[in-house]
Amino acid sequence: MPTDEVEAEGVRRAEAATKRADLILLLLDRSVALEDDDRELLQRDWGVPTMLVRTKCDLRDDLGGLALPGAARDVVDISARDGHGLVELQERILGLLVSGGVPSRNTVLLLDTWERDLLRRLAEALDRAAAAFESGVTADIAAEELRGAPCGRGTPRR
Repeated sequence: MPTDEVEAEGVRRAEAATKRADLILLLLDRSVALEDDDRELLQRDWGVPTMLVRTKCDLRDDLGGLALPGAARDVVDISARDGHGLVELQERILGLLVSGGVPSRNTVLLLDTWERDLLRRLAEALDRAAAAFESGVTADIAAEELRGAPCGRGTPRR
């Protein structure tokens, strides 16, 4: 329960945000024993995919093997200090987005500069292949336009 006005406002805003969320990341500090508020959050049916993110995994684990109820809920341990688990968390979130595991009512896929450039270069390669095919060349010649297209992780196929 909030102990002051500022904390109460933060809780109110967080509750409002969860009603608009497409994915809930429930962060719990691994190095601290659960409190009643934490237990209530763990038992809540959020109505959207929920991922338990156990923070401070570089410290002692006072949560044990704690997980969320329900087989479809993910658990990821992270450490902001050493970066452990951050790539895994990012990959799991992206996996949910790409697989359709997150409802699309509010989802906006934010892309960084590298990803936007990758998509732009891929679109250009597809446009070149389509133009070549439409010009009457055979499919294998048009497909050659795709040979230099980016294939992921930033490196073109050779």
